[in-house]
Amino acid sequence: MDREAELLAELMDNINDLLEKINKENEKQKEILEQLDKVEQPYRLILEKVYIQGKNLVQTANEMNYNYEYMKRMNGIALKKFEEVTKSYWKLLSNYVIVIIDI
Repeated sequence: MDREAELLAELMDNINDLLEKINKENEKQKEILEQLDKVEQPYRLILEKVYIQGKNLVQTANEMNYNYEYMKRMNGIALKKFEEVTKSYWKLLSNYVIVIIDI
């Protein structure tokens, strides 16, 4: 009986660890989507199709009526715009954290 209780406790710990990891990943995903919403169109749509929906650049180009070469350039620009948005977000966040620590 003690062995069963031990195994059950270990199983519950593992389940709680997994749930915590899932919650952290959900929070990360939420942050990414919030930042993505700040990217202007059509760049946001390109990023959504490629990096969220999992479509390749050929599919995305066809759906958006762009040729592939143009889509490659637009994807590069879209990634830079997302990087700019996230950099400003993290800079703002780090300033906020510094203020809290100083208090």
